[in-house]
Amino acid sequence: MPAEKKNGWSEKFSRQLDLAKAHLDEHGLEVFLELLQKNPEKAVQEIPQHIKRILNQGGGIFKGRNAGGPYPPAIVPVYNFVGSIYHLLNRDLRERALEGCVDFLHKQNTNIIPEYLEGIHEPWLVADLHINTILSWPGFKQYSDRLQPMTSWQEFEKEFIRTEPNGFSLKAQSRFWLAYTVSRVEYCAPEIRRTFSEIFPELTDRTKDAIAAIIFDHSMDREAKKQIPSYQQGVENSLKKYDPSWESDLQQKLEEEKWIWLPVRIREIEYARKNFAKE
Repeated sequence: MPAEKKNGWSEKFSRQLDLAKAHLDEHGLEVFLELLQKNPEKAVQEIPQHIKRILNQGGGIFKGRNAGGPYPPAIVPVYNFVGSIYHLLNRDLRERALEGCVDFLHKQNTNIIPEYLEGIHEPWLVADLHINTILSWPGFKQYSDRLQPMTSWQEFEKEFIRTEPNGFSLKAQSRFWLAYTVSRVEYCAPEIRRTFSEIFPELTDRTKDAIAAIIFDHSMDREAKKQIPSYQQGVENSLKKYDPSWESDLQQKLEEEKWIWLPVRIREIEYARKNFAKE
């Protein structure tokens, strides 16, 4: 295809996408948000229908994302609306919400699944999605590369904090993945982690819940596949990645088991236990 025609097509596609996104914001997401606020149970039940409705916006432009798969920025807001109440739902309703979100992801190319998770803010939802989907580890390099050289809160504040009339907010594609990066000893200075935890206590606490879920799932998975001698060894190895002062909290979070393993994930672990031979 000649360069000028290809560029013209790209510009046309970009303009069409912008128009579709504007229409989506006006007629797609607000309907789901209103239902989520008024009737969470019905909204959770209808997650697949709302995703389908969004993908059909703009003549279906979001479905193919230029043949690469459904357009993550069109779907991630739905997940973030779910995430805004996810930690408030009872366990049964959380599981149904999770099933609706996971069902969509399981139908996508595994190479783009991390793009969805990298835009979600709520720690509980990201962790439950991560441990129940077969995917590569979602990237947090965009945060670790910027955070690792920092030694003071002033540097962090300049890079990641936005001051607003009612307090502070985080400048991040995903508040969870930024908080997770802060938790890792190799990426974040202790002073920054302490101050972050003081300013964002709820985010930090649910991030610890999410870390516990990830430690549990990865340790169970590696033990089932005979990659480590025991689940406990996996837990001990993982805890070394985080601030030593967090160990007691993370151990408690592991005991609380706030995460959700869907039946399909349980079957995967059971299959691994039966079919992976000891080395």
